[in-house]
Amino acid sequence: MNCNEKPMGSSKGRLLFVDDNVSFLEHCLYWFEDDYEVHKATSGEDALKLVSFSHFDVLIADYKLPNMDGIELIKQVKRFRSDIPSIILTDFGDLSSAKAGVRLGIGAYIEKNELSCETPSGIDTEFIKKGADLNFKFLEDTIDRIIARGLKCKIVSIMNKALWLWGNIIDKTNVYSKYVHKAEFAEKSGLWRVQDQNGIKRTRGLDRYLELAKLPYNPNKDLVLRSVDYVLNYCKMEDDSLWRELKTMYDELERFV
Repeated sequence: MNCNEKPMGSSKGRLLFVDDNVSFLEHCLYWFEDDYEVHKATSGEDALKLVSFSHFDVLIADYKLPNMDGIELIKQVKRFRSDIPSIILTDFGDLSSAKAGVRLGIGAYIEKNELSCETPSGIDTEFIKKGADLNFKFLEDTIDRIIARGLKCKIVSIMNKALWLWGNIIDKTNVYSKYVHKAEFAEKSGLWRVQDQNGIKRTRGLDRYLELAKLPYNPNKDLVLRSVDYVLNYCKMEDDSLWRELKTMYDELERFV
């Protein structure tokens, strides 16, 4: 991917940078404010307050922070925002210590001043010249990739939940087969193509949106929202926990970058 090209939806991503270096935070604001909604915190405590009442798409924290380091901050955040993607920024001598901070689902460990980068999630490791300051273009590309994957995970999750609710309402005797009513849903909603192959109805397009590995690189979020909106209206039961759970997911996806 060209680093100047952004995946679907990244232009409004909400980023939280955490670093006690005010100058660094100002550089982050300067670099990212045109394409992202940037928020800053100078300590783990301040970051926890922000995350507790506001949504962020990616948390980027320096490993060395006063009172609590970046690893501890992410541990605290994960207690109430287990799904937030995160990036740890380190200086050269800190990477081994940061990696020892257990598996927290951290999207990437990025060294600020060396020609190396440990990326457990498989992000490309093209980085910066030795001794240079942090390469913001590389960080921007890393953030884009994390946001794009986060969007994909949300889409797969909400589509599966929508079909679960659909099946629950249409046929209560077979609610545990989340795919059993795909063709019927596709036909009634008119949003997904249905193919008849030797008497068997197939929905290949819809199938791709039910599995992360098959999802298009740039998924059609609007199509997904229309599909879920159709299910919510067709199966309208506001007193039902499953309906309310899907509605919450719908609202979150609608706000998601």
